[in-house]
Amino acid sequence: MVSQVAWPQSVQSTTGVEYVAGNGRRLVTFTVAVTQPTDDSGLLNAPTGVSAALKVGDASLPVSTTRINQEIAGGTSGSAETTGTDSFVVSVPATTHSVDLVLTEDGFSQSFDLWTLQRLPPSPTVLYRDQTSSSVTGTPSTPFHLSFTNPADGFTSTDNAQVSSATLSYFAPGQSLQTPKSPDEAYLILGLQSSYPDVPYGQPNSGHFFSSFNPMAGTELTFTPIGDSPVDGLSNSSAFSSINAASDDDGLFDAVYFFTVPATTTGGTLTVNTGQQVGDEYTGFTGTGNSTIVNLTASATATLSFPAVPSPLPAQKKPPWVGAPLPATGLAAAPSVGSSSGSTTGRSPGPGFPIWAAVLALVVVAGVVVLVQRRHRRGALAGAAGSATSEPSAAPLEDSVERVEPPAPPIQPVFATPAPRLARPQPAPVAALRINLLGPLDLGDLRTDDVRRIVVELLVYLACHDHRHLRVGQIQIGFRPVNSGRAEIAEKTLRNYLSELRQWVGAEHLPESSAKEGYLLHDVDLDWAVFLRLGRQADASGAADAMALRTEALALVRGRPFADVLDDGFDWVEAEHLDSQMAGAIAECAVRLASDLLEAKDFAAAEQAAWAGRRGAPEDSGPWQLGAQAIWAQGNRSDLRRWMTDASRHLDPEDLERIEQSLPQHQDPSST
Repeated sequence: MVSQVAWPQSVQSTTGVEYVAGNGRRLVTFTVAVTQPTDDSGLLNAPTGVSAALKVGDASLPVSTTRINQEIAGGTSGSAETTGTDSFVVSVPATTHSVDLVLTEDGFSQSFDLWTLQRLPPSPTVLYRDQTSSSVTGTPSTPFHLSFTNPADGFTSTDNAQVSSATLSYFAPGQSLQTPKSPDEAYLILGLQSSYPDVPYGQPNSGHFFSSFNPMAGTELTFTPIGDSPVDGLSNSSAFSSINAASDDDGLFDAVYFFTVPATTTGGTLTVNTGQQVGDEYTGFTGTGNSTIVNLTASATATLSFPAVPSPLPAQKKPPWVGAPLPATGLAAAPSVGSSSGSTTGRSPGPGFPIWAAVLALVVVAGVVVLVQRRHRRGALAGAAGSATSEPSAAPLEDSVERVEPPAPPIQPVFATPAPRLARPQPAPVAALRINLLGPLDLGDLRTDDVRRIVVELLVYLACHDHRHLRVGQIQIGFRPVNSGRAEIAEKTLRNYLSELRQWVGAEHLPESSAKEGYLLHDVDLDWAVFLRLGRQADASGAADAMALRTEALALVRGRPFADVLDDGFDWVEAEHLDSQMAGAIAECAVRLASDLLEAKDFAAAEQAAWAGRRGAPEDSGPWQLGAQAIWAQGNRSDLRRWMTDASRHLDPEDLERIEQSLPQHQDPSST
C-alpha cells in the first residue's frame, strides 16, 4: 500500500535527522510496503528478484529494498504473509516533473509517473483486473471423460479428466519471458489432470486401462472465449511439475497448456479434440512396455469462468502539487509531513499527499508481482516517489543537499532502519531416497547391513510403482508373479516386511496405509523416472536442447538395468518386462542422440552416445551400428575391429552383417 506521497521542501525523520531540498531544489518522499508470503522471505533481492529504481529525467537511480527484505524475513513463524515497509526521500531540481518509479523483475518493468500519479504505458490490462493480485484465478469445470481405443486390438477405456487450475496471466508458463503481442491480451494458463479408471481390485477390468501417454500437444486443444473466436493452444512440458499429480496420472496432460485470449475474458469453453495419441495398454496393472497408437474417439468439453471485469476506479484526484506555484527555496518553515511509521515534524510548503493515495498500490507494481507469482510467490507492492544512487554517507545530509545542483543526490531512508531480524528457522527438507536401477542396484546413502534382502526388494518394487497407492493384496500379486517359482507371501508376513521397510527408510517416506488408499512411497529420486522425464523433454525440444537432454539421460546409464539382482529374486521385473522396457528406452535414446551427432559431424560424441547404449542394452543392434559408423568416420580401423569383436559376443550374425553393410564402401572392417 501507499501511505505517503509528497513533494515538500524539507522533512524531519523520527531520529531527528532533517532533510532539506536546498536552493533551487525540492524533495520527493514516498513509502513502499511489500506484502509477501513469509516462506519466500529474502527473495526480493535474489538475482532475478524485484528491483526498484527512480528515473529522474534521463538518469536511472537505484532504490534499495534491504529493509523491506529484513522485515519480511523477520515475519512471525507460521504466518502466511509478512509485510516489509520503508520510506525514501530524494532531492530533485525544483522545476523537474519527470520523476518515475520503475519496478523490474526478470527483464519486465512497470513504471509510474510520480508527478501525475498515472501509469506509464504499456500497462497490460490483465495485470490490473484484481486489486490484490497481478493474475486472475478462474473457476475450473467439473470432471469430464475421454474415450480411447487401441485400433490394433480393439481395446477401449474411458479416462477421467478435469481442469485442475485456470489462470489469466501476462506471462507464459516457463522460465523465458514470453508475453502477448498486445497489452490488451493475456495468456489463459491451464493445468489439466487425466487419470485411468479406478476399478476396485477383483472387479471386471480391474487394472485394464491406457497409461504412460506422451503429453498431448497444445494444438490438440481449443479454447473459445465467450463472444470470441476459438484459439488453438500451446504447451510447455518443461513447466509441468509432477509434485501434485495424482497417483493414477496417465501422462496425457503432463504439460502446462496456454492460450492467447482477450485480457477481459470472463469465461469460455475448452475442447479436447479427437485424434491419435501415443500410450501403453495395461492389463492387470501391467503394461506391455511398448508405446502404441491410441485413438481419442470423442471430443470432450469443459466450461471455465473468471470473475467479472471490475468497474474502472474513480478518476484520480489531481495531486495538490500539480499546477501549484513553485515552493520557496531554502529553509522556510512548513507544516509536518505524514509517514507510514508515525508523524514527523519538519518544514514543508504543504501537507503530504493523503492516505487516499493508496489507490496507487496497483498502479506501481502489479506488473512486477506477476513474475513473483511465477516462482509461486504472491506480493502486493505499493509505491509512490523517490530517486537516488547510494546509501547515506557519513557526512551530514544537509551539507550534501545544500550544495548547488549536486550531480546525483542520494536516496536516503527517511525513517530509522531497525536492526536486521534473523529469518525464522525453516524446517529441514526431507532428503529423497536415491535409488538407481540403470545398472547394478545402487541405494545411495541407505545402509543395507542389517536389512533383509526381501525388504530391499520390496523397497525397489514400491519405488517402481510409485504412481499410485497399492493395497496389500495388490502387492501380494505383483510381488510374487504366478510363474515366478517362489511361494506367495502371506498377508501378515507382507505387512511385517512393510513395517520393517518403514523402520528402515522412515515414516516420512513410507507412511502408514489406510484400508482405502494402501501404501505409497514418497520422495523417491529414481534414476529411471529421471531418464523418462529427460526423454519426454527432449521429444518436445529443439535439436540442440534435445541432444543436451538425451546426453544427460544417458549419463545415468551405468550398465544393464537390474544387472546384479535378476539371478536372485526380483521375478516381478521380468514378469512386467521392466528390464527389457528400460533397455529398449536406453537403446532408443542412444540411437536418436548418436544419429543427431553423426549428422552434426560430432563423431566422438556420437561414439560416446553409442557406448552408453551398449552399456544399458548390449543385445540391441542399434547402438552398435551407430557406434561403428562413428568410429569409421573418425578413421580408427583398429578401434573398429575391437568394436565389432565386442559386438559379435552379443549380436546375431545377421545383425553383424547389417552393421558392416551400413559402413561406407561396404568394406569388411577385418580387412583393413
